[in-house]
Amino acid sequence: MDLGFNGPRFTWSNQRGINFRMWKRLDRAMVNDKWLKNMPQTTINHLPSVGSDHCPLLMETNTRVDTHIKYFRFLNYWTDQPSFEETVTECWNRDFEERVRVAEENLIHNNTEEHRAVLHGINADYIRFMKLEDSILKQKTQLQWFKEGDVNSKYFHALIRGRRRRLFIHKILTDDDEWVQGDEHITQAACNHFQNIFT
Repeated sequence: MDLGFNGPRFTWSNQRGINFRMWKRLDRAMVNDKWLKNMPQTTINHLPSVGSDHCPLLMETNTRVDTHIKYFRFLNYWTDQPSFEETVTECWNRDFEERVRVAEENLIHNNTEEHRAVLHGINADYIRFMKLEDSILKQKTQLQWFKEGDVNSKYFHALIRGRRRRLFIHKILTDDDEWVQGDEHITQAACNHFQNIFT
């Protein structure tokens, strides 16, 4: 996966006269899914070229764990469910995997028709929840071409991580024309900016 970049658009120039000059983005940073999982806030900065026809690339990594508050987000598929309120009420305090495990243990010891029906019902719930997860992944990745039954969750989780990385604010320019980075500095700069506007 290409990490993208901050800074000038191109990394190479043929350094010829104005009518014959060519600009290209030849240099880029590629990472795999494992890299993004461990260092999701990695950024690439294109620096000014000095003494070369290529711009140097500066890779900044951040291995900190996000501690920001994750707010509740309403997902569109919920409204399509016939028993929306009932499902929320019923499932609020239940652990689905625990229900499956207990049902399987009971079936091993008491292989009755009633227990088989319970396991069948739980498996049907599992399939329904897997389809709901696909719907969530579709919305989070904003893929309009999502195909029915195309279950490749590793791929979709990588897309979601890539989207989060693109939406992350790495640094901002303050009102004093100074670049700041880091959560505390960015938060303080944003507060100062809006206090200046509204006072």
